Amino acid sequence: MNRSSASLATQQQNIVKQDQVINTAALPSTTTKKENRTSSSSNGNVVKSLKRLFINCFQTSSAVVIDYSSTATSALTPSKVKSKKRLRPKRTTSKGNTSTAVVKEIKMMLNNTNTTSQNPYGCNYARQKQTGAKQLRNERKTNFSSLQNANSERCESPRITKRKKLPNSHQQMPYYEHTVCGQYSLEKSLQNGYSGKVFKGHYLDPEQHVPVVVKCCKKLSSWNTETRALRNLDHPNIIKLVGRPEANVPATPYTGSANSSGNENKQRNRHLTPDSSPTRNSSSNLPLIHVLAQELASNGDLYELLQGHGSFNETMARTIIKPIVEGLLHAYECKGISHRDIKLENIFIAEDGTIKIGDWGLSGFDTRDRYCSSSCGTLGYMAPEMVCREKYDANKTDVWAIAVVLFSLCTGVRPYSEPKSRRKNSNDFSWRDEWLGAMMAGKWQLWWMSHARTTPAVKDMSIELRNLFERMFTGDMNERASLAEVLDHPWMNGPTSSNHDIVNLCRSNRRRNSK
Repeated sequence: MNRSSASLATQQQNIVKQDQVINTAALPSTTTKKENRTSSSSNGNVVKSLKRLFINCFQTSSAVVIDYSSTATSALTPSKVKSKKRLRPKRTTSKGNTSTAVVKEIKMMLNNTNTTSQNPYGCNYARQKQTGAKQLRNERKTNFSSLQNANSERCESPRITKRKKLPNSHQQMPYYEHTVCGQYSLEKSLQNGYSGKVFKGHYLDPEQHVPVVVKCCKKLSSWNTETRALRNLDHPNIIKLVGRPEANVPATPYTGSANSSGNENKQRNRHLTPDSSPTRNSSSNLPLIHVLAQELASNGDLYELLQGHGSFNETMARTIIKPIVEGLLHAYECKGISHRDIKLENIFIAEDGTIKIGDWGLSGFDTRDRYCSSSCGTLGYMAPEMVCREKYDANKTDVWAIAVVLFSLCTGVRPYSEPKSRRKNSNDFSWRDEWLGAMMAGKWQLWWMSHARTTPAVKDMSIELRNLFERMFTGDMNERASLAEVLDHPWMNGPTSSNHDIVNLCRSNRRRNSK
């Protein structure tokens, strides 16, 4: 038994020794495998780092173009290369399916924050930046959504305001009971306004009594300007002087204003000696007046005709506006005189239907080679550069005023709301509404659409007339059409009506008003 147990022990020892030999023989092979794994992983890391470096070098904003528009289906970057996704801009929509970014951009254009090339009358951007963001947001508020929303009440085109009824506007006087300057009879009061009184009367010529309009001006400067202009102008479409104008004429209760103060009376009498006016002491509360007479346009003015008839077709509008452009162009090119107060109330219709330009009391002289700076005219017809208190080319400002008149004739409405006042400072945008802001920003498609929603005449307007309006209503004075360019426009060469047709319109308008 001892021998057998000893042999078993020796056998077990031999087996253990063999196992140790096998394990020691296998150790080198396992270490080499581990080394191979580490080497292969390091090589893979190098390749991956090279790939990552390659991707970072070539996948930049300058090398890869990515389309973020709604119509784009995929980016131009390779789909297999994994890279960080770029954040797409959020697109939140507002009313009318218009993106907020687009509305914000158009608001900026309408407010002229950084579009000085389109509107030279906007304020300086650097100056805006200093005033603060909150203040600018409050000052730049322009209700642009009213132009986009068809159901908005403010989308309605601006209406032409009704003429104010002046006191004693149709006071009938006995024939020849009152005269002035010994050469004019005063028969009917036509107007009693700030500039003075206007009467219908007759020129007491020994050979023939000519019907005239007698102006009793309170301001010597206005009388002097109009007299000087009409003495130098001779054109069939410009009103003519009748008789001899006279300044510093003693007023009467019919020709003067009883509300004048003593200081005003002193100022107007400063050129007279104590004995030069025997009636001055008896009527000390009445100022001196300055009298001039003009030919009578018996068919009234364009304002009366438009209020009674409504909008005109393009043929009739061309018949009315073309003589106005011809008369203003003659005054500007031949005499260097600009009217500077063109409006519906200052365009008259003679007895034979001839269009006459009147009220030259605010005209400018020698305007061909200089810019004007004096403030004059009516706010609803002033060009933007005049409203913004900038120096202006009187030729171009007359074009803007003619465009307002023409648009009113063709549509029966105003192109934009009449400003309440001139611009107060560089950050004041209250003088323009949505329509005027769109005009100055060149948003013509939006402007036409907004008017067409409420004004049927705009829908039927010809392409040539629309093009003429866009050239006449250019916000940049230097890019705006001149009087000569307006007259040479293709729309001006279209068919016209006769003066007899204009007379018939005036007669039917008077019959309509008398009912």
